[in-house]
Amino acid sequence: MNPHRLLALALVLCAPHVHAARQGAPQPTPEETRALAETFAQTVAQRRVALADGSLAWLVAPAGSQPEGRVLLTPERLQQAFDTITEAGAWPSTWLVVRDAGQPNDILISIDLQEGRVRDPEAAFEAGRREWSSGKDIEAALLQVRGDRVSRRPKNVVLVEFSSKTVTTYVYEVKPPSAQDQGLMKLLPQGSLLRAARAVRLADGSMRTLALVLQQATFHPSDCTTCEATLFGHADGGRMLAVLASEQALEEQVDLTPQLHGVDGSALLPRFACVKGDENPAAAELPLKERFADREPVTLLDMKDLDGDGQALEVRLPARYVACGKAEYLVLAVDPRTGKLAVSPAQP
Repeated sequence: MNPHRLLALALVLCAPHVHAARQGAPQPTPEETRALAETFAQTVAQRRVALADGSLAWLVAPAGSQPEGRVLLTPERLQQAFDTITEAGAWPSTWLVVRDAGQPNDILISIDLQEGRVRDPEAAFEAGRREWSSGKDIEAALLQVRGDRVSRRPKNVVLVEFSSKTVTTYVYEVKPPSAQDQGLMKLLPQGSLLRAARAVRLADGSMRTLALVLQQATFHPSDCTTCEATLFGHADGGRMLAVLASEQALEEQVDLTPQLHGVDGSALLPRFACVKGDENPAAAELPLKERFADREPVTLLDMKDLDGDGQALEVRLPARYVACGKAEYLVLAVDPRTGKLAVSPAQP
């Protein structure tokens, strides 16, 4: 394990369990689905739903704020729900059933995609938990709760179930700068954790060091039971910088954080791949030093010639988990002529 000390923080995360019904018309791509979710969140930014106890709840958490009261769908949950609709082939019309294991009732939302946009739901309501085998069951519940029906009857039913689990995240304690620091470590800002470094040669023959540096660095062990774990495994979080340095100075610095979205929207970089046995709950009980003592870190700066110019000065980094077997990547490149860093989405 990394020599920097780690402090534990317990967080509660939400994991979806899904099932859905019926295949339908041509479905949006993952990128289009993401855009639909983002636009829908804006459409319902002021929408509140009456709950069974008479209280009101936000349908989707307003962007950039912490609303008072209960929120039914965070942006992350909304994205997962829309991804599920796409995977189920249930566009353009479906009843979305949102189930939270920690709540006694279900939330039912009519989803209607028209002209590339999901309309403000004609119905969004809470009803007692039951098996929703068809749209008729949901319409009967709506009639009982609200006393009316929807004018456009959804053709499908998609259920997304969320459960909560406790995950422990560790905060790196990075040693302060000292007079004994050498090379790149002497140049990095205070609080930096060097994640990876690689020597690269520019067109004029001079050498530089390309490095990935973390600030406010955290370590996120995985239970290795999900598709996301195949991509990120046991990962590092925090603010992530790419730096290019000579022996005397940091020549360029690029903040990669806004382009690394991990699984839940936060930036992640793989540190250790999942191996057989990591899915065993007993593995999580082991001290970190013992659990990862013999693990080789994932090689992040695996330089390749991705642009076909004959020079291995590009590296591909995982940027976002999309779905099982699907992910987005970014390319970090060093321009051999200018000595500048460039970041761009990887081509599929």
